[in-house]
This record gives sequence, C-alpha cells and structure tokens, in this order.
Amino acid sequence: MSWKWASHRSTALSEEDRREYKQVLSQVKFNMKQHNARVGLVLTDTELVTIKKLDGNGNLLVAQYISWEDSSSSRDLADTPSKTHLEGHHHVERHQGEVQSWLSLQKHKPVNL
Repeated sequence: MSWKWASHRSTALSEEDRREYKQVLSQVKFNMKQHNARVGLVLTDTELVTIKKLDGNGNLLVAQYISWEDSSSSRDLADTPSKTHLEGHHHVERHQGEVQSWLSLQKHKPVNL
C-alpha cells in the first residue's frame, strides 16, 4: 500500500499525492466516526501512522510515522523489518497500554479535512 499512501505525501509537490494523502485520512476519519473511536491507524507495508481525533469539527492529529524497516525512527514498534500487517495489528493489540502511552508522547501535526 505504500505506493498509494505514505506519510511524507502530506507535503508533496504533486497535488495528486496530497489529495491521495487526504483521501486516506478521510477514510480513516469516516471509520473512526462509524466505530466511535478516538484513535485510528494507517498501516502500510513500510510504516504505521496513528491518527487521533482533535475535536468534533473534523480536525485530526497525525503522529510521526513508525517505520517497519528503519530502526532509527523515534519509536520503532517492529521487532524485525519483515513485520506483516497482521503482525503489526497484533502487536498494537497486545501492547495497547504501551501504544497509548507512546501516543500521548508523540508529536502530532493537525490536519483539517
């Protein structure tokens, strides 16, 4: 999925890349609303990005990505570069408390869709 969405596309020069970035966030926002969730995830083959609801006006906070491959990222939750989506999801579920405390420490950038 990284060919379709990546966190760095938020500042891409291409309007098409920025639109695709926002489209995925819009889908996550819709799913969060449907499930009354405050936190959502975008999980690709290269990164995990957490998204938090900022308020009831559609504003979101997008966290710095967690790389599956780059052990120098700010907080790498992957044990190996070969993590799959299912393993990543399972890791988040198993370590929900750790992830929640990590989320509270992350620098998020606001996005208004």
